[in-house]
Amino acid sequence: MNTNGKPFDFVKASGRNLPLQIAVCVLAAVALFCLAAAVSGPSAADVRSVSVSGSGAVQVAPDRATIRLSVVTRDSSVSAAAAKNADTMAAVRDAVSALAAGEDALFTSDYRIYQESAYDGGRNIPGDYRVSNMLTVVLDDTEKAGAAIDAAIAAGANELSSLEFSVSDTTGAVSQARALAMEQARRSAEELASASGARIGRVLSVAEENYGRPVYASNARLASADMAAGTPVSAGKTDVTVTVHAVFELK
Repeated sequence: MNTNGKPFDFVKASGRNLPLQIAVCVLAAVALFCLAAAVSGPSAADVRSVSVSGSGAVQVAPDRATIRLSVVTRDSSVSAAAAKNADTMAAVRDAVSALAAGEDALFTSDYRIYQESAYDGGRNIPGDYRVSNMLTVVLDDTEKAGAAIDAAIAAGANELSSLEFSVSDTTGAVSQARALAMEQARRSAEELASASGARIGRVLSVAEENYGRPVYASNARLASADMAAGTPVSAGKTDVTVTVHAVFELK
């Protein structure tokens, strides 16, 4: 009860002190935040660091060959040019199918028909129709590449767009290249840290990029007479490279 003998109204009293209560709560929250920041130590922006990159490369012998070859035919009649092309390509497919890595390793990758033309006296003179049919052949043995090219030539193929050697599984090579790249990055970080009177600590972040570099043979137009003795093909080596970008703490 108050001094007048009436009951004390706590609800009204709390309402009159509400602004003060809010202010006290805000000050308490600010104090707790400052205390937590002090306990957690310096922020990421306060940590000294050094950013470096490193690369590692491993040479691997290719075990796969991809050949892209074409049959090109010409005729004044588009139907005749297309029919001649179809017959020749069917013979080419039959000739190389036994050497391909499987049913999915033999497929058409490009087919085009257009009419050639020539300019004479300011006029466009229509010429023959040109039909080009490109076949992609994937081999699981690089030693078969020469035989596949020879078989295609004998069957009527007359253009070679590309011959590419690659590695079907680069898992082991990537792991080796990754280790070499990280070793180079750490060595660079240690050298930079030493030059600045510091030493490296933990790795704060690391990112990588990796790629394989296929081996390409020169593009060429095929001619059966030039290949009479067989096509010599050497796969060589392909590089599997990994580059890392790392950030090390400086102490």
